[in-house]
Amino acid sequence: MKFKNSVIALVVMSLPVGVALLPGLFGDSSRPPLSGPELSTIEYEEVEVENGDLRLAGLIFVPKGEGPFPAAVIIDGSGSSRRNSRWYLAVTRHLQENAVAVLLPDKRGCENSEGSRVGADYQDLVEFIGQS
Repeated sequence: MKFKNSVIALVVMSLPVGVALLPGLFGDSSRPPLSGPELSTIEYEEVEVENGDLRLAGLIFVPKGEGPFPAAVIIDGSGSSRRNSRWYLAVTRHLQENAVAVLLPDKRGCENSEGSRVGADYQDLVEFIGQS
C-alpha cells in the first residue's frame, strides 16, 4: 500500500510539469524569426570611455525633445555583444520613443571596444566605474 501511495503522489506531482510541456510538444513551432528595427533606422551617437589602457565603445540613444531624461543601460548576456541585435534594438527603440535615454555598450573585444571579454575578471569589468 505504501508503494502505491508513493506512485500516486509522484504522478500527481508530475502532472503540472507534463501539462506545462504540452504546448511545446504540440504547439506551432513555425513561429517567425525575431523581428525588430535595423540599427540604421534609429538615431544614436557613438560614445567612448577609457578603461585603463583600453578604449570601450558603445551607442547612446537619446529621445527627441528637451531633457533631462531618465536613462537605462542594456547589458548583453554572457556571450559577445552585437550592436545589430534586433531584440536589444526593439527594447531600445521602445524606451527611446517613451522618453528614456539608452546606453548600449559594446563588451570588451566586441564591435568597437578594445580588449577581450574572455579571461577578464569581475574587477576588470567594473574598474571604469571608479574612474568617472
